[in-house]
Amino acid sequence: MDIILIIWFSVSVRCLKLFTFSPEWFSRKALTSYKDGMELTALDEKGDKINTSLRVDQRLKDFYSNLPDRMRSKLIKRSMRTYIKNKQ
Repeated sequence: MDIILIIWFSVSVRCLKLFTFSPEWFSRKALTSYKDGMELTALDEKGDKINTSLRVDQRLKDFYSNLPDRMRSKLIKRSMRTYIKNKQ
């Protein structure tokens, strides 16, 4: 599963032309864009899941904490896919 995530991120990074940024940076950037009003245009996708964590500042953590519990991971994934689509 880790290999799939690395491949997905590698392809995404090439699409975004961001060759020096980490998955953590990318996740924070996508969530911040969603917090700042980015409309989610990417749909939910099916597939296996993995758990991960990332460091965020207090404002972003507060925003995340205020999201509905059942929707948090779905909103993060959709914000990442939307962020990629908007940057291509």
